[in-house]
Amino acid sequence: MRAMTGEIGKFILDGKQVGGIRNWTAFIRLKPSIKSRVEASGWWMLEKVNTNKLHAEFYAEGAGVLDLIKEGEVIVDLPPDYALDTLIIKPLKINFETDFDWRE
Repeated sequence: MRAMTGEIGKFILDGKQVGGIRNWTAFIRLKPSIKSRVEASGWWMLEKVNTNKLHAEFYAEGAGVLDLIKEGEVIVDLPPDYALDTLIIKPLKINFETDFDWRE
């Protein structure tokens, strides 16, 4: 298993940012078939969402600039109730709807 880390990410629903994550780690198994999951150490939501299926963008710092590492449709393990506009320092699990190779 390999790991990739990044600083920040965004959750997008219907073209609008509805939340984000910080300090994420993608755990990647490279054996067939490739499987991955992401965990974030902190997260926030800007508004309540009625779905756990969101579009996500994952960024990592490179040469002082945030680079988009990967984006795609995800399933987020959101609790049933959460505060808005507040950084929640609690792990959050994120899974992609489809498997893909992070090296692409």
